Amino acid sequence: MLIAKASIVIFFSYVSYIVIDRLVIYNTKVTMIGEKWYRNSVKVSDEVRDIAQKIITPCSRDDEVCQRQKLLDFVTAIPYKTNPRLAKKPLQV
Repeated sequence: MLIAKASIVIFFSYVSYIVIDRLVIYNTKVTMIGEKWYRNSVKVSDEVRDIAQKIITPCSRDDEVCQRQKLLDFVTAIPYKTNPRLAKKPLQV
């Protein structure tokens, strides 16, 4: 009987953790494009917030366009690299 009660408590604790993890920790957005769903999960940490603040430092506080442009410039300047040992052509898969 004690084992059954402990199992129920553990089960509900685990389910509660999953629900809280999805609702509180992650900012989940779902968008439908055509007939397909696009899901974007974003977790914002203090480290990411600090880096973003450093990137938008040259912009004034009220200039949201400048801030967004600085962030886009940073993201698009990341070089794209492939590992030739892992990258395969579609016909090689």
